Amino acid sequence: MQKNDGFMRSLLEYSKKAAAVSCRVMSCMMAAVSCIGVDYGYTDEGSGAPEGFGTSEIRFGFNWQEDASGETAQPDNMSVIMARLVSEIHYFWNVTDDGMQPGSDTPMSAVVRHGDYCAAAFYVPQDVFTVNGLDGFRSNSHFPMYSVTASLPVMGASDLKDRFGVAADELGYEYQVIGDAQPLWHAASEVSCGSGSGQAQLLEFEPSDLTVEFGFSVKFRLTSGASVSSVTAALAGVPASVSLMTGEVNDGALRKAVFSMTETPESTGQTAGFAGKVRTLGAFSSGWSYLAGPGVVWLVIDAASGSVTRRLYTGVNIGSRITGSHIMEETGNGYKVVKNHVDIDLGTFTIDGGKLVSGDNAVDEWSN
Repeated sequence: MQKNDGFMRSLLEYSKKAAAVSCRVMSCMMAAVSCIGVDYGYTDEGSGAPEGFGTSEIRFGFNWQEDASGETAQPDNMSVIMARLVSEIHYFWNVTDDGMQPGSDTPMSAVVRHGDYCAAAFYVPQDVFTVNGLDGFRSNSHFPMYSVTASLPVMGASDLKDRFGVAADELGYEYQVIGDAQPLWHAASEVSCGSGSGQAQLLEFEPSDLTVEFGFSVKFRLTSGASVSSVTAALAGVPASVSLMTGEVNDGALRKAVFSMTETPESTGQTAGFAGKVRTLGAFSSGWSYLAGPGVVWLVIDAASGSVTRRLYTGVNIGSRITGSHIMEETGNGYKVVKNHVDIDLGTFTIDGGKLVSGDNAVDEWSN
């Protein structure tokens, strides 16, 4: 706990210093002096670095945690970024998942200036996420580390129609659509370089997956010869972006994640079961009990009764179950995923020749 508290204080110090960057940049420009890479006298305000602009060697270690199945599914390599808290300097490396230099069996080592640093390691699937700000961080020591993020792009109308056969407004009106995420590995750490021991400092990370996979199930009671051919769903109120400095998300720009559900083997002539899953960067709930805001699952149901076909719509508020599942925990500046899988039963609906019903509430009428 003390280590976490210390790290959060380091992040707070870093954020405060980053907020004053624009003023410092203007001052440097007026004085026609570049602040990048200039070896002036230096005293770190942190807890372990000596005075001066000496250098230290660091090495990288990764402590991978087993999941519930007793396995780890870590990627082959990680990106590491590091920013000094005082007289900011930025570093970037690619490292294998066991701390080796890529393409060799030699431990990865790097030489850095003395000082106290915030660091983060991450693996972001490039075919799913867009990494924002990394080039700026690498090229400009005034670029704030907290602006390095990974985001899920908004899905266009044509892609949504091609992949799922639905329009965005068929799954609730409030949010733009994003697709399924993939596991995104991340760890934050801190290190003080310059102990004077002459040995390489070990920068250790404990990566965790910043995504959660939702498994959804739903059943339909079929009467009057009704049948269900397909079910498409959307979970509303999921974050679209995550900080690669802290691993945190917030509720400032929420989206909805769309996925298909497939019929389950236990379906009979009188009951049709469907199941599907979607992976997100978390999920928020408004706490409201009605069908609005975050925490609602929207369903598009293609059904038939005799020669009549109909597309039916309904929604289920799962806000209390999102909150009760403790998927995320609140941090100092946002929220962080702490559970990577949740199963949610959406209940049983009845489809007959007149309507689609959930409990005693008629949701949509059947038009003959």
